[in-house]
Amino acid sequence: MQKTVRKISSKQFMSIFTLGVVAHLVRVLTNNAALAAHQAVWVSVLVSVVPMALIGWLMIFVAKKFQGYNLAQINVAVFSKPIGTVINIIMLLWMVFITACNLCLLSERILFSILPDTSVLFIISAALIAVLLVVMAGMENFAKLSQLLFYIFISIFVVISASALFFSFDINNLLPVSTLDTVPVTLGALQIISVWGSFIYYFNFCDRIKYEKFEKRALVSLGITAIIGITIIAVTVGTVGYSMLGNLVLPFTTVIKNLNSNSIDTFKLFDIALFSIWIMADVVLVCVSALIFRSIFATVFKVKNKNRPVYVLFFIYFILTLVFESYALKILNIGQWAVFYVNLSFFFALPVILFLTGKLRKKF
Repeated sequence: MQKTVRKISSKQFMSIFTLGVVAHLVRVLTNNAALAAHQAVWVSVLVSVVPMALIGWLMIFVAKKFQGYNLAQINVAVFSKPIGTVINIIMLLWMVFITACNLCLLSERILFSILPDTSVLFIISAALIAVLLVVMAGMENFAKLSQLLFYIFISIFVVISASALFFSFDINNLLPVSTLDTVPVTLGALQIISVWGSFIYYFNFCDRIKYEKFEKRALVSLGITAIIGITIIAVTVGTVGYSMLGNLVLPFTTVIKNLNSNSIDTFKLFDIALFSIWIMADVVLVCVSALIFRSIFATVFKVKNKNRPVYVLFFIYFILTLVFESYALKILNIGQWAVFYVNLSFFFALPVILFLTGKLRKKF
């Protein structure tokens, strides 16, 4: 008999997804994607929506056929225990690596923006304690918190972006766009898909989701994320042009920070608000990775108390993040490269193979 309690709504799930994706999307859009697609990067966002919608529909179809199962359990059920376990262990190791990278990025963002003279050790420890408390509070409480943070994020983001666009946007920086941009746009779209492709791992929560209006809310979430992506591009590329992005550490936040504060005193407050919402999104992203790890670990190793592996996991995170921080630039470059290829592989290969194998083995 399937459990019907302690579920999260599809709206809460989409809030978690949107915040988690946006935290990483801002870096890829204004660096990798913009450098690949140049002024046409906004078209790359629109192009990337199509495969996202198709693969998303495929994963939702599979998840609904295995209601009460998470992705790790579905892998075992469809591929067989040996193959499914291997795939799950790969996901498990990937979550450890990517979460340590995200913690490193979070500490770098805090050092760069808010606490430049603070010890890295203190920032990492504080971030880990905050994330640990959220994870220990449980998926349901985290989902409620994420939904609240999502509304706060959208409200602040709209105000800041609208103000920045009003005072500094130049449409000429996003034009012209022609058929000659087909290859650059495609390359830029692949960079964006590599970020959105992380939604595959979020299906490790699908045993905890109420599926009412799931497809509709998934499309709304995808649309909101696309609008946020185009807005980020408009604020950065539309303000300074794509050629300048390679010289900026955090292009979006740097553009906002460097706006003429003499003409707008409010931008002084915008600095604080802007960095706060990005740190908020980064924390959600790290929490999501930790919860995914916990879910996969419990499935692979048959752990009934899912909180037990969390303590060991956070000790590993602490050590890895300190190591990564010592080689921040190299690790972040490796991390971006790894995210691109690993996420694309999981995004395109896993859903299709999962669907075809399930059909061949008559699992649904």
